[in-house]
Amino acid sequence: MFNISDIKGTDDYLIFFKIIEKDYLQKLVKDGQVYFSMLSTIREMEQKEGKSSIGDKNECLLTKKIQEYIVYEGEYYQIHGEDSGYNVKINSNQCVFCSYAVGLKSFVSEDNQNYYHKVPYSTIRDICKDKNGIENCVILAFDINIINRICNALRDNFSFSKGSIIYDDFDYIPRNDINSEKYALECCFHKESKYEYQKEFRIAAINHTKHPIDNLYINVTENDFTIMELKENCDFCCYVKMDTERIEDYNGKEQQKVQFFFSFDFETIKN
Repeated sequence: MFNISDIKGTDDYLIFFKIIEKDYLQKLVKDGQVYFSMLSTIREMEQKEGKSSIGDKNECLLTKKIQEYIVYEGEYYQIHGEDSGYNVKINSNQCVFCSYAVGLKSFVSEDNQNYYHKVPYSTIRDICKDKNGIENCVILAFDINIINRICNALRDNFSFSKGSIIYDDFDYIPRNDINSEKYALECCFHKESKYEYQKEFRIAAINHTKHPIDNLYINVTENDFTIMELKENCDFCCYVKMDTERIEDYNGKEQQKVQFFFSFDFETIKN
């Protein structure tokens, strides 16, 4: 019998959610326009506008495992490190498309076939704070095919990476040289632990024109997205039913065919 825990690596990221302002909804679900916000703009949302739910002044902060210095009149001055505070950001015109996602292995099991995950109302409320409130937003549900289409559309013109955010307070050992373009993408996937409630999955790309990516389009159909109005004081619930079937492959060996069926609803918070 197949079990979700048998899924290897991160192949269990199959369903994604995005809270989006109603004014921008049709551009994505009808026109297929995928907008990538600049991380420098997200930093400014907190620095200049005081928005701290989506705005984050530490986006692309250099790892805390590195200390940086400048030389002035023959003296070394620390600009990034424990003594000076961690202040160095990697500015490479990084742009991101963000969503909420957890792997199926993190879903709660009801039995061998049925699983669920709740997006808490507190998370929905906090994400909507910087989007003019819950009444101004909807939640979209879409599957891995949309993520793959976005990546395919980026492939010819942009350096990019995708994956879930690691909430490690920037205390990590980089995989890439900090002066490389690869690191400019890598640093997009680390954030402060206080943002862990966002369960964020990103596609990050470098745009050499120093603007948001607003000219990227994918093919979409009316069946690609489930659109639901948000509800006050309600958690958003995603249910997964798993069907398995034993089949034979071309060599006559027995295999299991697994299908996942997703459904969505809201659940009133119990006092």
